[in-house]
Amino acid sequence: MKIAASDSASTDEEIEELRQFSPIEIPPDFLDLIKHASEIEIGVDLGDDGYWFIRVYGAAGVVEMNKAYNVQKQLHQALAIGDNEGGDMLLLAPHASPPGVYRIPMSCLSDMDDATYIADNLTELLVKGKNLKLLF
Repeated sequence: MKIAASDSASTDEEIEELRQFSPIEIPPDFLDLIKHASEIEIGVDLGDDGYWFIRVYGAAGVVEMNKAYNVQKQLHQALAIGDNEGGDMLLLAPHASPPGVYRIPMSCLSDMDDATYIADNLTELLVKGKNLKLLF
């Protein structure tokens, strides 16, 4: 994995707005990430399966995308924090079974049964590379 692009860090005000908006407690690993950069595009080389991108939104982007896609109306205890630039959202779902990071099609935000479990947390996914192929 390699960072291909990013914007400046989320501001304290944007992070506070996210905390007020979010139906879940924001995990520390996500907060640490957006305090360093936002709208992060990460290139993932999957060898024969191609080169793909993960986008992780900043605090303002999380609020904007969750509102635009009415995520909380459909998935009450989840928060979209990014996407795979291919029509799927990256969700934090601490109340799902198992709790963790999921991929779900943007066209099927009505049920966690449509989601694919990826990792226990963002660190496992982005630092350790756990189940990267499942994102695409």
